[in-house]
Amino acid sequence: MPAVASPVPETASRRSRRLRLSPLERSRRRLFVPFVYPALVVYAAVMVAPTVFTLWISLNHWAGAGPMQW
Repeated sequence: MPAVASPVPETASRRSRRLRLSPLERSRRRLFVPFVYPALVVYAAVMVAPTVFTLWISLNHWAGAGPMQW
C-alpha cells in the first residue's frame, strides 16, 4: 500500500516555527560545552593518560629506575 501524503503541505513558515528553539533550550545548548569539556579533561587525566603510560611501559624492559630498553 503506498504511503499517503499529508493533506496539508509543509510551508516555509511551519518549518521555521518548528526549527525555532525556546530561550531555555538555546541556553542549555550554549552551556553544554563549558560543562562537558572540564569533565572530559579530568577523565583523560585520570583514566586515559595512565592507561597509555601503562601500555608504553609494557612494551619496554624497565626495572622502575634507570633507562628503558625496547
